[in-house]
Amino acid sequence: MGQYIAGGILGTLTSLLNFGVQNKALKQQSELAEKQYQASKTAYELEQQERAKVNGNQPDLDALLDANTGSTRAPTDLTGGRIKRSKLFNAGSTSLGVTGNVGRS
Repeated sequence: MGQYIAGGILGTLTSLLNFGVQNKALKQQSELAEKQYQASKTAYELEQQERAKVNGNQPDLDALLDANTGSTRAPTDLTGGRIKRSKLFNAGSTSLGVTGNVGRS
């Protein structure tokens, strides 16, 4: 009967030791995978920066033009094409809205 108890204790200790070794191995694998992921991510970001430098960070003009040609008015045209004349733009005024005999003799 003592052999059964000793065998049970020895089996339990062996399984606990095995569990600890497996946990340590899994932790090391996880840390290695994280390091590889960070290295891959850094390499990808550097590659994207290099591509941006090579391409000159130019905007996609075709997409911008396609998006802007759908209507007759530009999206930033708040007045609807009407021009509000002020004293600054009067035909009879000089610069800065000062009236005078412009073009008259």
